Amino acid sequence: MIKTWTGRLLPALLLCLLALCALAAEEPFEGQDYPSLAPPAAAGLVQRNAYTPTPEERGIYAEDLAGRVAYVSEAVIKLMPETEELISLDYRNVDLRELVARLSKLAGRHALFFGEPVKVTVKANVVTPMRALDEALRAAEGMKYLVDEDVILVGPEEMLTSTFVYTDVATTKPLRYLSAEMLERLCETMELRYTSLEPAPDGVRLVAMPHDLAHILMVIESLDVADGFVNLDTKPELILERLELRYITGKQFVNLAERFGIRSGICCDHTDAREVYLSGNSKTIADLRHIAEVFDVALNEKLTAKGSTIIAQPYRFSVAEPEAVAQAVADCGISFRILCMSDGRKVVYAVGNAVETRQAVKLMSKLDREDAVLVVLGGAGSTKTLTTLRDKIVKETSLKVAAFTVTENLGASGDYYYLYCVAPQKQAEEVLPYRMEG
Repeated sequence: MIKTWTGRLLPALLLCLLALCALAAEEPFEGQDYPSLAPPAAAGLVQRNAYTPTPEERGIYAEDLAGRVAYVSEAVIKLMPETEELISLDYRNVDLRELVARLSKLAGRHALFFGEPVKVTVKANVVTPMRALDEALRAAEGMKYLVDEDVILVGPEEMLTSTFVYTDVATTKPLRYLSAEMLERLCETMELRYTSLEPAPDGVRLVAMPHDLAHILMVIESLDVADGFVNLDTKPELILERLELRYITGKQFVNLAERFGIRSGICCDHTDAREVYLSGNSKTIADLRHIAEVFDVALNEKLTAKGSTIIAQPYRFSVAEPEAVAQAVADCGISFRILCMSDGRKVVYAVGNAVETRQAVKLMSKLDREDAVLVVLGGAGSTKTLTTLRDKIVKETSLKVAAFTVTENLGASGDYYYLYCVAPQKQAEEVLPYRMEG
């Protein structure tokens, strides 16, 4: 029993550690813009937890809502249970603020940094993100952290006492498109508390307790982008849509959106774990709704067992138009969940469990031709019925066996297989009379 359990667990742990080591060993981005704060210390920052791709995931790039270069993943994207991960660090002379932002991301929290920038060298093997943060702050000397629900406060030890979380902190935040009046209405809508919120030259002056300040700054960073507004040259009006999730959390949804290249225009409701606010142009909001549609499904309600995953498996097209194939697969009669983004990428994602996604990708690869037509002939509880029908069609028509595929078992609660045909238009028409009823 012990031997069997070890043989299954060790390979999974090794794969997890290798991927996380690649993430941690990567050099941080240069030229990062850190907004300044003016609390009791001289200077500080709040850093949004930007997703950093692993080397094997680097593929194509696209512009995000703010016009910056954003990463668009073509690797398998997984939605996993929110469990604590083990990582390894090996950083040399890096900005502590960048390291704090990355570690807080892995810990599933927001980071609020106070104090002067400092460079650190830190190495730690197979530790939790919070333990890694301990090591990084020990290397910085004189720095500590406090955790206030989903916010990590980092700063000089003499500042971060146990009472600091209840102390008002003041900062002036530049605004590009939001106004102080709009921000005030947003805080009211999202039930964000503050002591004062007043217009300032080119921005707003905020006074709030650290936990609330972190959420307000996250809202500004997520929504203060040009594509979130209409009538921007005359009377700016913010586009804001509330989205209620059922089976995944707001944090999981934000992480998914970042993986698909949407890194602005979304913020979580800190009072409701399953509610998010969306902003952006019509295509971006449509993409966000589609991501929710394919991931926010009842199957994810069971996403509690350690190691359970819902995945998005990509297929990159070389000939066919991705949108047309995505529509054909979504409407084919087999319960595939398909995600096609509107930004012109040549990638379509199959979303579901390992068997479903593998089968959907195989189907899309067969359709990656100019003349390919898909016909689903029917489903049955055994492959014998379907192969008998296939052999009958091959005997009575001009089609060859290679045009037909019997799927793997796609039954949710029992055995169920499908037979489909991919062929040129004229040949595909020959099989239409053989489609099974029901």
